[in-house]
Amino acid sequence: MPGIQCSKFTLVAAGLVAVLGTTSVAAQTGTVTGRVTDAQSLQPLGAAQVSISDLGIGALTQLNGRFILINVPAGTHTVSVQRIGYGSAEATVTVTADESVSQDLAITEEALALDEVIVTGTPGGTRRRAIGNAVTRLDAAEVVEARPIQTMQDILQGRSPGVAFGRSSGNVGEGSFMRIRGVSSFELGAQPLIYVDGIRMDNSIELGPSTPNLMQTSGASALDDLNPNDIETIEIIKGPAAATLYGTEASAGVIQIITKKGQAGAPQFELGVTQGSAFYMDPAGMIGDQWTCASRLPCPESDLIRFNILEAAEARGEKPLGTGYNQSYALSVRGGSDIVNYFVSTDWNDQTGVVDYNWSKRFSGRANLGILMSDEINLNVSLGYISGDTRFASGSLEGGGFWPHLMWASGRDMDGEQRGYVSVRPEEFATVETTRDNTRFLGSVTLTHNPFDWLQHRFIVGIDRADEVDQILFPRDANRPFGALSEGEVTLTRPLNTIYTFDYSASAVYGLNDAISLTSSVGLQYFSEERNEVSTIGRVFPASSIRSLEGATSKVSDQEFEQNKSLGLFVQQELSWNDRIFLTGAVRGDDNSAFGADYDAAIYPKLSATWVASEESFWNSDLFSSFRLRAAWGKAGRQPGTFDAVTLFSPAVGSGGLPSIQPDSYGNPDLGPEVSTELELGFDAGFFNDRVSAEFTYYSQKIEDALVDVPLSPTSGFPGNERANLGRLDNHGYELAVNARALESTGVDFDLGFSLAYTMNEIKDLGGRAATNSLRLGFPHPNRTTDYIVGLEDGGLLCDAGVSLAPDPDLADIYGYESGGATVPCDQTEDYEVLLGPAFSPWTWTTDATLTLFNNLQIFGMVDAEHGRWINDYNTTCRTTACGFPNTRESLTLDDPIYVESVLRAGDHPNDDRYRSDSDASYIRLRELGARYTLPSRFNLGVDRATLTVAARNLWYLWTKQETLLDGYTKIPTPETSDPTSDDGFSLFQWPALTSFELGLRVAF
Repeated sequence: MPGIQCSKFTLVAAGLVAVLGTTSVAAQTGTVTGRVTDAQSLQPLGAAQVSISDLGIGALTQLNGRFILINVPAGTHTVSVQRIGYGSAEATVTVTADESVSQDLAITEEALALDEVIVTGTPGGTRRRAIGNAVTRLDAAEVVEARPIQTMQDILQGRSPGVAFGRSSGNVGEGSFMRIRGVSSFELGAQPLIYVDGIRMDNSIELGPSTPNLMQTSGASALDDLNPNDIETIEIIKGPAAATLYGTEASAGVIQIITKKGQAGAPQFELGVTQGSAFYMDPAGMIGDQWTCASRLPCPESDLIRFNILEAAEARGEKPLGTGYNQSYALSVRGGSDIVNYFVSTDWNDQTGVVDYNWSKRFSGRANLGILMSDEINLNVSLGYISGDTRFASGSLEGGGFWPHLMWASGRDMDGEQRGYVSVRPEEFATVETTRDNTRFLGSVTLTHNPFDWLQHRFIVGIDRADEVDQILFPRDANRPFGALSEGEVTLTRPLNTIYTFDYSASAVYGLNDAISLTSSVGLQYFSEERNEVSTIGRVFPASSIRSLEGATSKVSDQEFEQNKSLGLFVQQELSWNDRIFLTGAVRGDDNSAFGADYDAAIYPKLSATWVASEESFWNSDLFSSFRLRAAWGKAGRQPGTFDAVTLFSPAVGSGGLPSIQPDSYGNPDLGPEVSTELELGFDAGFFNDRVSAEFTYYSQKIEDALVDVPLSPTSGFPGNERANLGRLDNHGYELAVNARALESTGVDFDLGFSLAYTMNEIKDLGGRAATNSLRLGFPHPNRTTDYIVGLEDGGLLCDAGVSLAPDPDLADIYGYESGGATVPCDQTEDYEVLLGPAFSPWTWTTDATLTLFNNLQIFGMVDAEHGRWINDYNTTCRTTACGFPNTRESLTLDDPIYVESVLRAGDHPNDDRYRSDSDASYIRLRELGARYTLPSRFNLGVDRATLTVAARNLWYLWTKQETLLDGYTKIPTPETSDPTSDDGFSLFQWPALTSFELGLRVAF
């Protein structure tokens, strides 16, 4: 028994020692706290793994980037952080017992990010390392926080090689068409498909008011209806080889927009406030010298009077162009648990142009919800609502409104009632109301099911519904500034556009052995688009106080309804060997309601391969830290118009006033899609331990069965043309993107990005269409051509005969001519014109730089450039001769015989458009410049993060190829113009882009 008592005492004593020892150890521990941020954007990073590996202590960062490590033994330790898509970072901390030490960590995005997941049409997407084609992924949230962003165009412009917009407009509310890898269609434009959270969105760029009486001078973009503050990332799929899984309509590329989602963690609120202004830096200088004559034409030098309509107005105390006020307010919250997460936002954006009647107001709200319904089932709901109200600065019978009239000013009666304006005065333009009121709802539900580790299903259903009320109102005005329209006229249009998306796909992942892994995918997509538009024109108001459709004395109504449906099915097989070599094959079949009755379904195959060579055991390079080769080949299509394959008749009044029908359009039952075939080759590389990364891509496209309009035979009984699959257009180019951490030292980092793109196409087959001046074999499409006058001899014009592009002299009638030929009398070149150049920019490049000082201050800038594009500026054309508003020196003095013969007597002689409208639109421009300051945590006044940004957009032209027309006098206001509804380089009454200045504050709490 004594022995037993001793044993009990021993056990008790050991227990006390253990407890005391534990207490002693606990008393020798401390806490490590801090925040993880992106080294370049300074934004906090959630879901990053922070750890002290040798102690087995770790934690995930919250949404605000904060982390806490508890029970860390006193002493010196190494804290490290890792996150997918980023390089690792570490820091040494010294922990003191019972105290907390703070250590912030900054990590840099990986140069190639080979393991980031890209949306590809299959469930869960695909890692970048397995994709054989180029895909640009933009961190939209970072761009919006740091840069002067008002629209989606601002996010995309200049941030991906090969992606370009047709123009930048100073008419607030207008958008622009987008091109990815140039132009690859004769008739169907270049707009890519747009997806938002997996559903098809309207990609129109011709929204807003339009009427048969007026030229379409406003064109709102559906893309710009979206709120940039709601966007997390944007993925750009650039060509048919990449877009095969998206099938018909995808050959011009695909834009995948992914909105912000919730994340596990306490609710985090973010408030953003932006105040700014929009203006022209030197509007009088953009217009340049204008001239009038005190006597009859031709004007003697002594009677020639120089003026500038804006300078004259300011001398009278007037200010025709003011400064617009921009403001926006955004509030969002995101958070959740492992089971349910959410993101909710609201935003108000208000922009005003340089005339006070040009404005755009947009309210948007978004609610995204993620629910983990079980270990196998995940549900994501994405709901977005936009309500917009826009009044455009254009819409009058006089073209684009006030801006063209400034350029066309006559200079006469400068001190009288007309004040030098050609016909309509500024206050009269302000009475015309051209408005677009729109609401848009985008909603999607995504259900993902993982019944087994190797199998995943995904089903997406969604809707994009847009409802507009568009109006153009001319009030009754006794002064009749707008001619007959001043009797009073209103055009009211109500388009309703709805797109339904149903998308099912499944993927199975399995392995043959440890080295070979296979992924098999299938998918089925159904899309339905409906457009129902009712329009009414009311004419002649009895009194000036009556302004509604109801008060018009005569009315004409019309309705249009279109429906397009598409069904597609794809299968894809991916093979992976040692996670380094990937081979992928796929095929998609599509049927579309716009195909002819005798056309079978379209088939689009795809093959791709990629090899991460730098992960091979033999790789040993001090220069290359990572290197991947890739190749892809594939097809995609573009469907014809809804009714192109159907023969239509229109109503008519028959004999005796009875209802009848008459031929309208002739359908083609064999009509199918344009088919684009693309080969893409490229590589991705990281240099100098990934401090420099480069991506290079070469592509070659062949657009066959191109849709062209062929004149109908008079014996058919139908007027106009028949749409047929006959033409061919080839397109090729390359893209290069380089990003570098040029300087990295204590307190100073300098990041530099550069992108370059080249694209060129060539007309290979006109498909039976008769050759015209601009549509000829060997020419790019679209293009600008002219009679190329080089001199005058004995009263006769001399022209550049050009160099024929025909491989055989017998084919000269269908091939084009480029400049550089013999000088001949111009009557020998009457049957053709010489190519000036493409109406798109073959060369584009962008340089983007960010200087970070002391981890809190960033100074950033962007310079972009376009080269080789020719435009036709209709505003300038009217100044020379064409519209009867001559106010240029040459059009008044008539002392240049070439000008007189080639322009004024264009009906009798060849006409050189370089003297009146056409110019090389090459330029280099400082696009963005600004600074962002992140307040240190000790000054954040209880908030998690606060940033202050000051930035400007659309600043100076550093260089332009042409400042004037060929006459040397007529000023070209801007090289960045083009008609928003056309791809032919024709500038239709466009307002130049505004310069904007903004001050923004963002607070997270």
